[in-house]
Amino acid sequence: MRAAVRATPRHRFVHRFRANSDGPLHDLDADPISLLPVVYHGQPLTHVAADGTPLPSTNSEAAYVLWLVERLGVEPTQQILEIGSGSGWLLAVMAHLAGPEGAVTGIEIIPSLADQSRADLAELGRGNARVLTADATCEPISGAPFDRVIITAATWSLPAAFFDLVAEGGKLLVPLRLPRDEGCEVTLLRRESCGFRAEWSFPGFFVPLVGASQSAEIARVRIDEWTVQAGIDAEPSLSYPFWFASLAPSLPGTASPAFRRHLAMTEPGFTIFEPAAARPAAAKWLSDFGLLDGKAGSAAIMRAGRLIGYGAPTATRQLLESYRRWCDLGMPGPTAYKLQVIPTEATVSNETAALTEVRGDSTFIRSIDAHAGAWCNLLERTSS
Repeated sequence: MRAAVRATPRHRFVHRFRANSDGPLHDLDADPISLLPVVYHGQPLTHVAADGTPLPSTNSEAAYVLWLVERLGVEPTQQILEIGSGSGWLLAVMAHLAGPEGAVTGIEIIPSLADQSRADLAELGRGNARVLTADATCEPISGAPFDRVIITAATWSLPAAFFDLVAEGGKLLVPLRLPRDEGCEVTLLRRESCGFRAEWSFPGFFVPLVGASQSAEIARVRIDEWTVQAGIDAEPSLSYPFWFASLAPSLPGTASPAFRRHLAMTEPGFTIFEPAAARPAAAKWLSDFGLLDGKAGSAAIMRAGRLIGYGAPTATRQLLESYRRWCDLGMPGPTAYKLQVIPTEATVSNETAALTEVRGDSTFIRSIDAHAGAWCNLLERTSS
């Protein structure tokens, strides 16, 4: 990996960009010397079009995506596919890892990025890499099946064609979007005869995959605006300490992200609560979350160190019931669930599944250890 990165300078694939998504506009071609420290600082770089418009694509945090490629296990002679190849930098790194007897294919839906990455790859001499301008969610991809596939964008549904992209026993690394939330589970899937089975997952954030069947609404509300629309008191109706093992007063507790994912997967009323205009927006992983029950005029918000309710207590009770169920299961995080992804048309009843979710052409089946929650029986026997 070190040799591949040294042979693939990141700045050769960066042109107009903003550091993260809100930094100043930079043009590396116009000022290469002074901008090199920015490019190699490590943060995500948002690509910007020639007219100054931000593109829905980033040159992701280098150390993070390189770590993901290591988890994917790219080896010499393999056939590799990257969906959402963007600038082409990661594609070039994988082309070096695959070697002259291997080949890598990048799919990029934004024509200007695809054109630029083709030129940059050619200038670097990566003859075993190609970039196709296409919508991978609905257009056929030549060269399938591939030994390794990586999707570097948050994906809602695996289209039916994706099941034929990966060779039997091959691997697909994909950030799977959470229902109604901004985050995703970066998941390594192994191809099996019936579909995919997860080997590993880790929380993350990626820009959404653009294409057919990828629409997924994020439930996002500003509580000060919602109380006006709902006609309820703008002041909280209840507020309790709820630390979630917080390490600092202004930060969510260490258990908070795991419960947030559980809530997003299990509760249709899951909502991200944006701050009022007077309060600065928090980072995605620090944002307030909870449940919203519009019919009951009720909201429950998990904010750093507090559980806050608005209107009727309905949403707060529902949130606490969900929290109790989560605790009874042993506070499972994303890796506690065994995930299987199969074509929706092949879906069969699975009585052991804890969660089954149909997402267009693919169905996500999550199961948990059969002994999860069994420790509660010990408490019941003790009390009796």
